[in-house]
Amino acid sequence: MEIKIVHEGSATLNKPRERVITIAANHKTMCKFGSRAQYQTIGDRFIKILDDMESQKAEDEALAEMLAELPTPSASLPLACSTEPPT
Repeated sequence: MEIKIVHEGSATLNKPRERVITIAANHKTMCKFGSRAQYQTIGDRFIKILDDMESQKAEDEALAEMLAELPTPSASLPLACSTEPPT
């Protein structure tokens, strides 16, 4: 039987692609892995998180470059449309 030690809000990052897994352990044993496979599972997740962060950073930088290339609004352009015909 697994007992939840930490409230889910404290144990997650609330990221869209986050994958939550449980560990059959308590505070004392949760960092003492019994096999290489257990280390590998956690290590693989850390690598995936870092890869996702790098990808998101690259996407954010590309978007910032595109936004910087957009023309700035001109003071002569109207800010609102009028329903009145031009005079």
